Amino acid sequence: MGTVKVRYLIVLLSLFLLPLGDLSAQTEVKIKKLEEQLKSASSKEKPALSLQIAALYQKSNPAKALNYANQAFITAQKIKDPIIQANASNLLGELYSKQNDQKNALKYYEAEIELREKMPLTEHLAKLYYKVASLYKNQDKLRRAAGLYEKSLKSAGKLSLKPLILTNYEALFSTSYDMANYKEAMGYFKSYIHIRDSVFQVKKTEEISEIKSDFETEKKQQDKKIGELEQNNEIQHARIGELNELAIRQKLEIKTKELEISKKKMERNFLIAVLCFILLIAFMLFNLYASKKKANTKLALQNAEIQEQKEEIENQRDRIASHLHQLEQLNKELFQQKEEISAQFEEIEEKSAIIEQKNSDITKSIEYALKIQQAILPTIEEITEAFPESFVLYKPKDIVSGDFYWMANAPGNRIYIAAADCTGHGVPGGFMSMIGVEKLNDIFTQASHIGELHPAEILHHLDEELKKTLRQPGAEGSLSDGMDIALCEFNYNTGEVIYAGANRPLWIVKNKSGKVTEYAPVKKGIGDVYEHSPQYTNNILDVDTDDMIYIFSDGYEDQFGGDKKRKLMKKNMKVLFSSIHQQTPAQQCEYLENYFKNWKQEEMQVDDVLILGIRFKV
Repeated sequence: MGTVKVRYLIVLLSLFLLPLGDLSAQTEVKIKKLEEQLKSASSKEKPALSLQIAALYQKSNPAKALNYANQAFITAQKIKDPIIQANASNLLGELYSKQNDQKNALKYYEAEIELREKMPLTEHLAKLYYKVASLYKNQDKLRRAAGLYEKSLKSAGKLSLKPLILTNYEALFSTSYDMANYKEAMGYFKSYIHIRDSVFQVKKTEEISEIKSDFETEKKQQDKKIGELEQNNEIQHARIGELNELAIRQKLEIKTKELEISKKKMERNFLIAVLCFILLIAFMLFNLYASKKKANTKLALQNAEIQEQKEEIENQRDRIASHLHQLEQLNKELFQQKEEISAQFEEIEEKSAIIEQKNSDITKSIEYALKIQQAILPTIEEITEAFPESFVLYKPKDIVSGDFYWMANAPGNRIYIAAADCTGHGVPGGFMSMIGVEKLNDIFTQASHIGELHPAEILHHLDEELKKTLRQPGAEGSLSDGMDIALCEFNYNTGEVIYAGANRPLWIVKNKSGKVTEYAPVKKGIGDVYEHSPQYTNNILDVDTDDMIYIFSDGYEDQFGGDKKRKLMKKNMKVLFSSIHQQTPAQQCEYLENYFKNWKQEEMQVDDVLILGIRFKV
């Protein structure tokens, strides 16, 4: 009887433990299946699938559970599914609460409350009020806690949830007491005592009825089990007798077979031992023969190698003798070449010294030319005096520059300023820049009606004068050089700014919006020769106080650099000017110089650089 009971218990235990052992594997399979579904799911299906995966990961992998719950919350918010969003908020609150991250837990619990308050009242919302209130109470946020306890109490009353009503009265009593609202605390305490007696009486009656019902059910089941066990006991006794008799017969048969097998095994083992001995003797004899044959073969190979080495040594001796003779010849030739190279080196050193002296003389001449060029350009102080909020970024490619800037004062409280880019750079560009400055000065000096002269007329005169100076077009020895220029007239009596350009634009960056407005030039350089030459035109600028005005040569935008070793380009310059236009002119100048240096990196400067920036003031 005892053996039967033990077997019965083992069977029951195995049936119980089998599904528990596979629970993790089943969950893993389910998660993988849901994740596959999530990849191809529609936007409406994704929130629910993400929430299911988060719930499965909740205990085993809280980090993944948080990730999927967040996905469910965000996607549900996008498709405006308040139920999934509320459930995701609840799960996020639970996960953060377990991590003791009460700030985020409260954030998502509050989000869930806001969503569920728009739905029909449920027991879950009533309990959620209570849970969140308790979290606030633990943080000593008693007023917020009291308000949520009140909501929970009100909801529990509507749903007739007496245990929750009782719990809320107790919490409100404790909270009011902590807030020193002793009168309210006493009221809550009285309500708690009244409800508690009612709840306990109902609960006690229900428990007694439940115990009585369970007892009667259990008694009937026990009586039934006792009858079944007695019947099974008689059947088992009869079955055990039959099994014992059968077991005795089987044991006799097994013993007989074991004796026969043992006899055959002994005969087989003897035969195997004799065969193994014979094989061992044969193997030893074969191994001895093979070793002897291998030794003879090795000896023969060694003799052949020795003979080959002897012949190779004799051949090498002959080759060495031949090489020694060749080396003697080469040594004589090298000595002769050394004498020739020494003579050539002395000649090169003499020529190098001459070239260095010439370079030094040329550099000094160019440096003196720089001083002359600087002398004819307006000083930074003069420009700053005329335009207090302005800057000049001037970076020649070589010592002297083909870019120049020019300024002149005229009657009627007017100031003219220009930025020009001459053909070439270095010494040729420097000569052109000096011609340009001189011609502009001559135009102003010789003009009899300076009050009526505007930028377009000045550029026309400059074009004519430069062609005469350079003998353009058609004269013997004439040049095709010239310059591109942007020229502005600032009239402080009228508040107008007039611009004319020859292949060089003018940009305005609006102070408030940062928008870049480009005024395009006439596509004709100063000194260019056209069959039908276009006329330079005056442009009255739409400019407000504190807007930035920029005129410049093309050296900055044409500079190669950056990660891809490309030109900076005009569109990137516009973005750059827009980003810095509200800085002071000095800061803008420093920023542009540093940006140019960082952009250029190890690349050579390709052209002269000139940028004039003026903040317009009425």
